[in-house]
Amino acid sequence: MGVVQTKLSKRKLVVLAGLFLLLFLVEVLLAGLAWVRLPTVGHNGQFNLLILGIGGTGHEASDLTDTMMVLLANQKTKKFLLVSLPRDIWIDPLKTKINTLYHYGGFELVGRETTGILDQPIDETLLVDFKIFGEVIDSLGGIKIDVDHSFDDFYYPVPGKENDDCSGDPKLSCRYEYLHFDAGWQTMNGERALKFVRSRYAEGEEGTDFARTIRQQKVIFALKDKIFSSKTLGNPKRLWNLWQIVGKNTKTDLDQKDFLPLARFFSSFWPGTSLESIVLDGGALGGEGLLYHPKSHSSGQWVLLPVGGDWEKIQEYLNQKIKTKN
Repeated sequence: MGVVQTKLSKRKLVVLAGLFLLLFLVEVLLAGLAWVRLPTVGHNGQFNLLILGIGGTGHEASDLTDTMMVLLANQKTKKFLLVSLPRDIWIDPLKTKINTLYHYGGFELVGRETTGILDQPIDETLLVDFKIFGEVIDSLGGIKIDVDHSFDDFYYPVPGKENDDCSGDPKLSCRYEYLHFDAGWQTMNGERALKFVRSRYAEGEEGTDFARTIRQQKVIFALKDKIFSSKTLGNPKRLWNLWQIVGKNTKTDLDQKDFLPLARFFSSFWPGTSLESIVLDGGALGGEGLLYHPKSHSSGQWVLLPVGGDWEKIQEYLNQKIKTKN
């Protein structure tokens, strides 16, 4: 099980809460609204946010959610748990993979099935177009990533070339770009970081969905560090630019009336707040083996199934994690 932990300082949480408050008050003024009381958010001191990432316009199967994460925030333990769900998890009652659920049934279907897997109710859902990462990273001047292993991907798809006949080339070479990443620390711009997280045809273990999910989390943590740096927090113009990028590349079922309650909820987490990142894997990368890939499957597809035949082991693991203080 890939696990990463980090501490969120009081200052960072106060700034984040302040941003929520500022945005809410601006919208209240613009809309001429008034509020009397603050509604509660979440359930029993916990708030769960489902985050879906799509390729967006210009990419094959643009509404498949090839990135799926759930942020579990528990007020009692002052803990954030970020759980990554591999795209190839098989949903047997629906005879499809988990990354197709948004395509077939929107927020409602993907939220319901995610709840069934994790035994955690989904309070809100956020849909993110992948291109947001590139725009945000470029607006921040790039991010630093520690690449675990060198790898090559000879079949990285070129957007818009999916049906190109490549002038009769039998290998259809024009449809693909060759990627190479060296191990170690390096600075990536938005385009390079997107290729890093999207690559799925590398040779060896870096070609697995588990490795790809870990790369996605590396980019998210690098973004977190850059956004909460003094150069960003002390630059109102940069913060406003980030907000505009997020606004045009995301879709959510979060209601305006929940902005202020959420700010109050998250501000209550300091001091001593921690963020732990977990990838539900099949043991291939040193994990605990909560999922496995069967040698053959009735669908004929490469799928992941829960060890033991149900989701109970995963549910017990996450329940213990979110309720245990570090």
